[in-house]
Amino acid sequence: MARCADVGDTLGSRLVAARMIDELMKLCFLMEREYWPYSKWFGSAFARLKAAAALVPVFHAVLDCQEWRERERHLSVAYIHVAEMQNALRLADPIEPKTVPFYTRPYRVPEAGRFATALYEKIESSAVRRWPRDVGSVAQFVHCTDVLDNASRCKRMKAIYEAGA
Repeated sequence: MARCADVGDTLGSRLVAARMIDELMKLCFLMEREYWPYSKWFGSAFARLKAAAALVPVFHAVLDCQEWRERERHLSVAYIHVAEMQNALRLADPIEPKTVPFYTRPYRVPEAGRFATALYEKIESSAVRRWPRDVGSVAQFVHCTDVLDNASRCKRMKAIYEAGA
């Protein structure tokens, strides 16, 4: 998001910020154990989650920002809130909710991989541990309702998981 803005791509920066919001919203659905609907109903369904009270105003602030540093500040608030939600689930050892510089660059990131690693370490099923760690569910990498609403098409994605890491 910030790198786009650095090179003058304001639209790209805003699009990346919107994508980050989309991902954070999906994490909230998962953590609250609710199904996320396709885009037409996504915002309305999110508004009914417990996380919405704290996050909807932050998400609006992110989307309203004209300057990437302000956008980044608001996104950081959202990252920390969602990290705190994750810790509250007690699925893994608590991890400090924070943002840090992205390597040597002046961009703040939540180091989300820390949470993924901590959760992965708690998986007891050897079958699940063989799945690729960086793929997620079909709905996380396919956004086409023609695929997601068709069980036989989703089942064809099975090969991705069987391939292993």
